[in-house]
Amino acid sequence: MSLSGINGMIELVGGVLIVLGLFTRPVAFILAGDMAVAYFIAHAPRGFFPLLNAGELAIIYCFVFLYFAVAGGGVWSLDHLRAGDKASRVGWRTWGQPPSQRVIGQNENPGRFCEVTRTAGSRGMKGHHLRNT
Repeated sequence: MSLSGINGMIELVGGVLIVLGLFTRPVAFILAGDMAVAYFIAHAPRGFFPLLNAGELAIIYCFVFLYFAVAGGGVWSLDHLRAGDKASRVGWRTWGQPPSQRVIGQNENPGRFCEVTRTAGSRGMKGHHLRNT
């Protein structure tokens, strides 16, 4: 198989996995490397700057995939559903709550959350209330 064929398979399979949110971090890291190699093989020999060598999309995709490799798939990904433990599902607890009721930090007691709620119209720390749940 040629280099283009291997690259096409990596992009096809990796794209499907990224859309599904399955194995997001390792796949995104591989795809970021794939885009970096594509840039340096196809675009960099034409000039240094991406705007002059038509390599903008390869650079953008490389950095977007690097972001996914660091951030992960998020709460709607299959990775999140696969995790199964409560620690990875904290995002579901705060989903849909108004900003004044979201969990901001965790206290020293494992398994318990310390909620900092803000009253409407408050500025600074005035008007914040601390509540253990």
